[in-house]
Amino acid sequence: SPSGVAANAQAVFDAAREAPQTKALTIPEIAEVVGHFAAAAGRCRQAGLDFVEIHAGHGYLISAFLSPFFNRRDDAYGGDFEGRSRFLVDILKATKAAVGPRVAVGVKINGDDFMPPGLEGWTLDDACRLAPILEAEGADYISVTAGAMGSTRLTVPPMYEPQGCFADMAEAVRSTVSIPVATVGRVKHPAMADALIRDGKADFVCMGRAMIADSQIVDKARAGDLDDIRLCLADCRGCIDQEMRGIKAGHPGSTSCVVNPRMQRESVCIDIEGDRKGAAKTVLVVGGGLAGLEAARRTAFSGHRVTLCESRSWLGGQIRLAAMIPGRVEIGDMLPWYERQLAKHGVEVRLGVIVDAAMLDALKPDVVVIATGSEPSVPQNLMGLISSAGDIAMLTVDDVLEHHAEAGANVLVVGGDQIGMQVADYLSEGGRTVC
Repeated sequence: SPSGVAANAQAVFDAAREAPQTKALTIPEIAEVVGHFAAAAGRCRQAGLDFVEIHAGHGYLISAFLSPFFNRRDDAYGGDFEGRSRFLVDILKATKAAVGPRVAVGVKINGDDFMPPGLEGWTLDDACRLAPILEAEGADYISVTAGAMGSTRLTVPPMYEPQGCFADMAEAVRSTVSIPVATVGRVKHPAMADALIRDGKADFVCMGRAMIADSQIVDKARAGDLDDIRLCLADCRGCIDQEMRGIKAGHPGSTSCVVNPRMQRESVCIDIEGDRKGAAKTVLVVGGGLAGLEAARRTAFSGHRVTLCESRSWLGGQIRLAAMIPGRVEIGDMLPWYERQLAKHGVEVRLGVIVDAAMLDALKPDVVVIATGSEPSVPQNLMGLISSAGDIAMLTVDDVLEHHAEAGANVLVVGGDQIGMQVADYLSEGGRTVC
């Protein structure tokens, strides 16, 4: 920590949380840390990398030195703007010296810390003031991000944030320097990345989660196969949420992806077109929700003959319902992709069909995949309580979203998990009183 203040915004302003124990770095320790950055960059150069990037955002150590809230020092590494910037400048100089002229050195900085009102955090004005200093000290490019862990907006923006949500900050920083400036944050489609560059918002675009969702996004964009790209939903459940849960449980590296089930399973979940063991089989997939769609796509992609049956008149299952929740329409973006993939690989889709013995006899499948979803579990004591209350209607989430059941003016939502909160949000949009 720069001065013993917890470098975590939530720990600072949330009185219910116990702030982590920290200590202020001494001057010799600062020099040691600077040396570690330079040594790491030197190893990158030895490994043959083309560039290294210094992460000075998101409330981490360098970011905390920059922030007037976290940095309370009164020596050369604190106080005024120059003092608070010194740690980053020292790291930049040492890194440049370690990698030499053939390896580019970029710096990622916050455009804004998004600290709560009343707290003096890092702002866009600060970023615009810092950028020319970094250019003068030899930075080859600047990447503009935003937010600190626990701040009022997430460093990994969810689907509730607009796409390209940090681009305006990159544009402001770009106006102060002549070196390239990058933007990041909810850029999920190559067409948007192209537009941001064309419109002068940034010189290049960083895409992280988009490449987790589809590692071939760049090759597909280059080939013009834009419809073949599996888009990131910014749901954050598979990537950042799963990773944070893994860290808390002592199992870092647990990142996965809601739309890409091969993430972290590439060695055991082989995905090569036409690659199958033995002769092609006849496969019947029962259920057209997300699990059924992926099962049908994967088996057809591997070269099997696939029929998918869905009892409804449409594909998507719970995903199509989830897209009805305010702010979550993008979760439905995966469905057109799956429909195109099934058509591309020759899957026969039968809608409005109930699989019975006669169909099994007719199809004679070698393999049947059951992907019919689940039924909501309602506690018996709750059912008894409501039935004895007289005129209270008991509805499930599916009743409300799929069957458009009238929920009435006063609604009690039982269950405070993600689905409970989402349906409460959905119902509140209609002017009801929701508890």
